[in-house]
Amino acid sequence: MKIRNLMFAAMVVSVTVGLAATLAVLNAGQEESRTTAVRSRAQQASHEVSALLVLTQEYARHAEPRAAEQWHARHATILSALGGTKPQVDDDPALVELRDVSASLPELFTTLEKVPKIDTPFNERRKEVLLDQLLTSTQAMSDYAYQWYQNANATRRAANDRFQVLAFATLTVLLLVLLALIFLVNFRVLVPLWQLEQATTAVGQGNAYMGGGSDAQDELGDLSRSFEQMTRKLARSSLQIQESEKRLRLITDNMPGLIAYIDTTQRYQFVNAHFHAFLGDNASVFLGKTVAECVGPSNYAVLQPYLEAALAGERQHYERLNTSDGESQTLLVDYIPDLDAHGTVLGVFALAVDISELKTVQHAYAQGEARLRAITDHIPALVGHFDREERCLFANATVLKAFGKTAQEAHQLTLKSGIDADSYAQHVPYIRRVLAGETCNFEGHVVRNGRDTYFQANLVPDRNPEGDVQGFYLMTFDVSKVRSAEQARKRSEDRLRKIADNLPVLISYIDQDERIQFANRTYETWLGKDYEAMPGKKIQDIISTEQYQLRKGYLQRALQGEHIEFDATTTALGITRELNTSYLPDVDADGKVLGVYTLTLDVTALKAYEAQLKAQARVDTLTGLPNRLQFNEKIAEALERAQRSKQGLALMFLDIDRFKSINDTLGHAMGDAVLKEFSKRLQAHVRQVDLVARLAGDEFVVILEAVRHRDEAIVVARKILQAVAQPQDLKDLQGQPITATTSIGIAYQGSDDADTTPKALLARADEALYAAKGAGRNTVHLA
Repeated sequence: MKIRNLMFAAMVVSVTVGLAATLAVLNAGQEESRTTAVRSRAQQASHEVSALLVLTQEYARHAEPRAAEQWHARHATILSALGGTKPQVDDDPALVELRDVSASLPELFTTLEKVPKIDTPFNERRKEVLLDQLLTSTQAMSDYAYQWYQNANATRRAANDRFQVLAFATLTVLLLVLLALIFLVNFRVLVPLWQLEQATTAVGQGNAYMGGGSDAQDELGDLSRSFEQMTRKLARSSLQIQESEKRLRLITDNMPGLIAYIDTTQRYQFVNAHFHAFLGDNASVFLGKTVAECVGPSNYAVLQPYLEAALAGERQHYERLNTSDGESQTLLVDYIPDLDAHGTVLGVFALAVDISELKTVQHAYAQGEARLRAITDHIPALVGHFDREERCLFANATVLKAFGKTAQEAHQLTLKSGIDADSYAQHVPYIRRVLAGETCNFEGHVVRNGRDTYFQANLVPDRNPEGDVQGFYLMTFDVSKVRSAEQARKRSEDRLRKIADNLPVLISYIDQDERIQFANRTYETWLGKDYEAMPGKKIQDIISTEQYQLRKGYLQRALQGEHIEFDATTTALGITRELNTSYLPDVDADGKVLGVYTLTLDVTALKAYEAQLKAQARVDTLTGLPNRLQFNEKIAEALERAQRSKQGLALMFLDIDRFKSINDTLGHAMGDAVLKEFSKRLQAHVRQVDLVARLAGDEFVVILEAVRHRDEAIVVARKILQAVAQPQDLKDLQGQPITATTSIGIAYQGSDDADTTPKALLARADEALYAAKGAGRNTVHLA
């Protein structure tokens, strides 16, 4: 079935069910409104009948015309509330009786009014009979009115119950219809759409979608099958494009030159692999970057005119000298515009060929042997060219100077005659290898003039155009200074070892296998470990399992390249230390983590000082009482305890009445003294388990826990009022004892009260304090 037909049918069913449910609810609502109106009429009739009974009794006592007029008006109101005297088919039986009785009353009342006013026994008796009938009927009306009200109220409740049941049933039916629609939409629309989305995402990420399509005979099934066919074609096209690009990349990467494509914004969109060797970076790094960013300002200034001309549609061909890392290269550059069918320039094909070797050959022809001589003569090494019989064909100035020969006399030398026997003996095995076509090198050692001399010899075969070895090149370096430097480095390492061993810090190096490669002497003095035996052992074999588990996660993160710092406590040799450890990854030039340097400091004293500072930060420096920070912590804890134990809690908010005048008249020093005395009296009149804190200025708070009733908090507050009001030992300017009073606001949180927050409780206490001050100060107010 088509989705559009299925969705249309579902919408028709939903609308039909919704309209039917709405009509049913509206009908039930109208029924409830009608019964409510009937109940209101019944209630009004009951009130009016009661009033009519009172007027009847009043007329019986006084027989005043005014009472008669009020009686008739009240009776008319009752008839109106009853809907007239004409009965209805669905009238309540009590209402029918009430109408009947009500219709008979006017005649009785009129007869009573017509009784002569002459006081005769007959008139009195007749009047009593009529009045008795009138009162009896009126009382009956009251009973019927009450019964009508009760019946109407019951009918109204039943209608309300029907309305609620019908409303609930309607919502349930609508919810089921909605769930059915959701299931239908999810199963027939959303799930297929999600599958298509997954497929399009895979295609968008470059992954070929190889699904079999959907079997559903609907629009989404058709779309899925079409998409599957399209992606198969796209996959085949993508494979063809990839193969084509692969062949193109293979060709360009193996061409002896720099090949690139530059768009109209002068950004590289393609470069071949030779860019890596030429510019010293991975070729892909250049993609998306401008030419100026890649070649630098100086090189860009040279090629900019040619590039701009090519982007204007003119082919450019030129030579330029390029300098990179101190080396000069001669490049033959071609810029070929990429034109579309309309002649618009889309970009530029760039081809640069390094013709430095050609230039060098040309220059070599011009300079000849003089250039070779100039080069080799300035190399700090012995350079020679020998034939297969070890005769010297070329020697640089260093060789000639060593043997006192001229360049023309160099051919008189042989390798064996040119060096001492010990050195030659070390060369012989490598001469055989180089004449066999192998490039080789070795390091030798001889003693000259009582001093050790180290040299490094490099032998390279000299081949003719046919590839046959016709001799060899020998280059020998004096590496005695290098060896001396290595010895100096070893001495430096020994010095560093002594420094590390005497530092009050644990220093070690751990490799990727978690083996210790270095540890200083402090491991022995702090932890009792044999630091010389630690290298080569795993860290888990050195420390306890508990300590290893603590450090394992940090160590693994550090071995992945993360700088880690953590604190730990350890006990060794009877001493407990607070240690701060840093793991510093040892990363080589390629970004590989080789190991981890560890540095551990004893921060026991620092931690103790830090704890002392934290404690000072939570205490008021003037009074020694907890400050606002500590109060915020304690009030939250107290509320949690009160909620768990189901006990009451009271919070007092106090300040010193007219404290500003004390500061202004007696000075801040006297004000501070008053604050200290005030805090002492507060502490003296509460329990030790209660908390007294100074928030700021002359504002104080008291937390009373385990309070069974709010009156207990009021009793404590009154004791505080009396204690604070006592004269202090401090004197004012006239030498009179200073007397200070306080105002107290109390917020009480009972065991049955809803949970509150510290902020809300403090706000209630603060409001109570303002109320106490508004009541004249030196008093208590409970929130």
